[in-house]
Amino acid sequence: MPVLRLVGGGGFAYSWRIMSELFVSVFGIHGVVGDSLTPQTACELGLAYAALLAQGGISGPVVVGRDSRPSGVMIEQAVTAGLLDSGNGSGGIAGKMLLEQLECRTLVEHGEPTGRFPRPPEPTAESAKEACRKAAAAGVVAGFVQDADADRVALIDETGRYVGEEYTFALAARAALAARSGPLAASLSTSRMIDDVAATMGVRVVRTAVGEANVAQAIAAHDCVLGGEGNGGVIDPRVSPVHDSIVAIALVLDLVARSGKPLSRLAAELPRYCMMRRKLPVPRDGVGPMLQRVVAAGNGALINDADGIRIDWLEGWAHVRASSTEQAYRVVAEGRDEVDTAKILQHVVAAASASA
Repeated sequence: MPVLRLVGGGGFAYSWRIMSELFVSVFGIHGVVGDSLTPQTACELGLAYAALLAQGGISGPVVVGRDSRPSGVMIEQAVTAGLLDSGNGSGGIAGKMLLEQLECRTLVEHGEPTGRFPRPPEPTAESAKEACRKAAAAGVVAGFVQDADADRVALIDETGRYVGEEYTFALAARAALAARSGPLAASLSTSRMIDDVAATMGVRVVRTAVGEANVAQAIAAHDCVLGGEGNGGVIDPRVSPVHDSIVAIALVLDLVARSGKPLSRLAAELPRYCMMRRKLPVPRDGVGPMLQRVVAAGNGALINDADGIRIDWLEGWAHVRASSTEQAYRVVAEGRDEVDTAKILQHVVAAASASA
């Protein structure tokens, strides 16, 4: 069944960027409701999607999903006017349904789809502080912190410690590979933990450009068992070709149940890395010369240019790529510890920022 997920919504989630025009990227079509994203635009997008399905000979119902922002109802109605079919879901409701079906005793916080966020919607360590405290007090087996549109999830262990987003895909992959063998797909900015999991299970990792659309394409092209990114997004092709926090939750719980180990121990069994990030302005001397300097900084290391430049050394890696949401370049570095990571980041940033 075709799936159309609506991303655009109210100004809250997009307060970091004023968009006078629709912003189109691999993450979707983003805009400000009432400004660059109007009901007419949404309707036209629905019509375009329907035409695409018809062109491909695909018929039958279409699932339309949206997040819980109040403006989402208006956008959903406009899109379904273009498709002539409808459907929606909520992370809180669906997550609770999943846990109940798995016969888990649940403690659900902020599960009502009102669209009025009680915390920042990103599942970061800062926004998860209250959830960590309650998880520790309640003695849970595992805690899950979803983002606003329920495509990503971060983990909390049984002690109330924030495990984080980077571990979600790695642990979900361990669960998936225990049941079936095959390659994994991961974006270039995803931690080496996924390579370690793949090596342990004797499978390979297909690295892709950042973005769930790119990961989904790699899954289809290489018949991957699972795909994902370090932001807590997991794609299981048996369910849907997009990030799905419900799938991730199910896989992590399956791993805990089958292994008989607490989540803290499962996380500790993965090699520990340190990741750092930096944002750089667009270089005045041009993107080409900047990327050439970054490649030269690799000094014979493994280079991947599928999305900007990723350099892999034995002690760590760095990825330099254009931001998909603003006029800037992002640098991600990962090493075995803070010292190695800081050296890698400083080395790459210095190369990228050097005068021509």
